Amino acid sequence: MNKVECVWLIDDDEIFSFAAKMQIEMCLYANHLSCFENGFDAIEALKKVLHDNTKIPEVIFLDLNMPILDGWQFLDELKELSIPQPIEIYLLTSSTDPADTDKVKDYPMVKKYIAKPLTIDELQNL
Repeated sequence: MNKVECVWLIDDDEIFSFAAKMQIEMCLYANHLSCFENGFDAIEALKKVLHDNTKIPEVIFLDLNMPILDGWQFLDELKELSIPQPIEIYLLTSSTDPADTDKVKDYPMVKKYIAKPLTIDELQNL
């Protein structure tokens, strides 16, 4: 993956998020990395970004299992927004449920389903 302006990490696991944030900063050369603990906070932030006409994330790393608004619900909300540019979404999950890997096909904005933990090799291969 090339240098990107803005990356978002949406995950409720503080330890995973801390490690993933460091890896993302090392590998993606992002100018700006925002972290959110649930899909609700992230979708509200995205609505604000759209309203204020500020920088839309180019890449989102999204956990599936979170409180308040999970990854699937975030994706459903995202589909309802008018986003002026594509956002690459990478699902991060520890789920091995085949239903999840099938369901991801319903979301064309999802570029890849990544099993946790996120590794530097995985990031470099994006």
